[in-house]
Amino acid sequence: MEQKTYFLDIDGCIFKHHDNFLNGIHTVEPLEGVQEKLLEWHCQGDKIILTTGRPGTTRKFLENHLFLNGIIYDQLIMDCGPGVRILINDIDPKNPDIIKAKAINITRNLGIGKI
Repeated sequence: MEQKTYFLDIDGCIFKHHDNFLNGIHTVEPLEGVQEKLLEWHCQGDKIILTTGRPGTTRKFLENHLFLNGIIYDQLIMDCGPGVRILINDIDPKNPDIIKAKAINITRNLGIGKI
């Protein structure tokens, strides 16, 4: 099977979303099925890129909590901002029927276990 790359937002998809996490809330709660799904993708050889609107000044704090909660990933991209995230990819002219980009929107705080 061909390697996939997953881009996942952290708050609301990996950890429970708290509207005011920068204002003193430091509770980090992994959502149901997250560790198992990330391990599954990792074992398949897929790449996992975590994204967040959190500022880069919180990187060490966040990396520590990802580690302590067994969150497997390959890259962490911070400072994405709160707006819409758009994935753009090309079409392979040799295989024009193969979809090279997808987007999945999930309900906040339900996790990724059922994807």
